[in-house]
Amino acid sequence: MEFYQRVRQLFEEALDHPEAEREPFLQTACSGDPTLLRAVERLLRARNSSSTSLFLETAPAASETRIGRFVIRGELGRGAMGVVYDAIDPLIGRSVAVKVIRLEASTEPQQAEFLRERLFREARSAGQLFHPGIVVILDVGQQGDTAFIAMERVEGKSLLQTLAGPPIDVVQALEILRQTSAALDYAHERGVVHRDIKPANIILQDGGLVKIADFGIAKFISGQQATATGVVMGTPSYMSPEQIESQQVDGRTDQFSLAVVAFEMLTGTRPFTSDSISALTYMIVHAERPSARAANPNLPESADEIFRTGLAKRPEERYQTCSQFVAALTAALKSANP
Repeated sequence: MEFYQRVRQLFEEALDHPEAEREPFLQTACSGDPTLLRAVERLLRARNSSSTSLFLETAPAASETRIGRFVIRGELGRGAMGVVYDAIDPLIGRSVAVKVIRLEASTEPQQAEFLRERLFREARSAGQLFHPGIVVILDVGQQGDTAFIAMERVEGKSLLQTLAGPPIDVVQALEILRQTSAALDYAHERGVVHRDIKPANIILQDGGLVKIADFGIAKFISGQQATATGVVMGTPSYMSPEQIESQQVDGRTDQFSLAVVAFEMLTGTRPFTSDSISALTYMIVHAERPSARAANPNLPESADEIFRTGLAKRPEERYQTCSQFVAALTAALKSANP
């Protein structure tokens, strides 16, 4: 069972990478285990063959392909939850991104319904949020067995893509964290928790503006159910202990994930890594927090205490807001490098 969990984990992580970067990522992640590599590659091939052109393959022949009122121009990317297309709103001539999920592609009716609800929940939660650091939701609907959500088209690279290049300097890292924390705190004040903060969901635009994408597994703090039975929400390496244990979450779960992202930006490594999901989740819930300074000796000693707080096992032991965590980290790094 653990082998298949590892296959699924690597499959989802590969989907977070641009298509051209997936093969190098898998070669490194599966080093020394050709059986694991072949299993993940089979999943990727199956996904590509079954979801290529997702809804386009069933659209009637015409001079243009539409979903809702939007005219599709090409594919932007694929993720664990569907395909994102480049489109235009012909009413006002605005470029948009349209995320679609072919609901009938699921072999389980319950899973298909869960996917549809997840997509519409993204629109309901993120649609309330009007902040320069959050991708704006423009429309949502269903066309046949295809659910779709239209959002502003954001030009730029994800933090995941950026981290694959040269190291990010401290000043840039702190600015990314500052903008991300401000947007998250804004959402938390309005009762919305992202629940999947990771580098792939942080978009860096030309000019320095940071935007958070994919509130697809956001949850109202009011307590309404946001997961299907047996489905763990989030990306394992960035998940908080309370997410792993399926407990109630609030904004401090995003603060934990942001601390993981900050640790990765400043040290070049994640605080929790393992070849198995079970070992990884055990570390997040139970293990001692690693030293950031051991991974990057240029960091001040105070950084370890800040990360211990940001990555605390219990929410009440963490900073109360994302901005508080980033402010503490900023002060420590600036005092060490005036």
